[in-house]
Amino acid sequence: MSYRVTIAAGVLLALLAGSAVHATEGVKIAIVDLSRVGDECKYKADYEERLKELIERKRDEGRRLSQQVKARFEEFEKEKLLLTDEAKAGKQRELTAEARKLQDFDAQAKQEVQQQGRVYSEEFSKKIKAVIKEVAAEHGLDLVFDSGVLLYQKDMPDLSDEVLTRLDEMFDEEHGVTESDDEEAPSADSDEGG
Repeated sequence: MSYRVTIAAGVLLALLAGSAVHATEGVKIAIVDLSRVGDECKYKADYEERLKELIERKRDEGRRLSQQVKARFEEFEKEKLLLTDEAKAGKQRELTAEARKLQDFDAQAKQEVQQQGRVYSEEFSKKIKAVIKEVAAEHGLDLVFDSGVLLYQKDMPDLSDEVLTRLDEMFDEEHGVTESDDEEAPSADSDEGG
């Protein structure tokens, strides 16, 4: 009896698969290389630079706090022989509290950098999706896939260049960059040595 059920299930699956293929006729599909768009887009460089600046600010602030705590410890080491046991214990408690504050600062700074990285990533993702949706609508597409997850594709239009161009134009507009500004910027590929 299980043999008949298996055959019936196979026939049903074949029929469903056939109707699914038939139902996709006329569906317009394209791809976007999200990895490439993400790597080459001006937003990525901007977000990375802003994150780098945040990390440097936090690192500088941490160094300053660390130097202050170190100076207080050195001061304590010089004075401890002159202090009473009670005063010494009080200073040690103060220094321990300051050391904890420094550790807390470090943990909070790391958390803030990670949080800001997530915010930038979500912001970037929303911008990419919005541009892809806009481009897909203009081309009358029904589906757009990330080319990085497809194992096989047959002659699908690739919207990566158009999406990348639109994102960069959007970036330029948001940051007040004009075409003449882009032309004046020295190219990394230019040979200035002659």
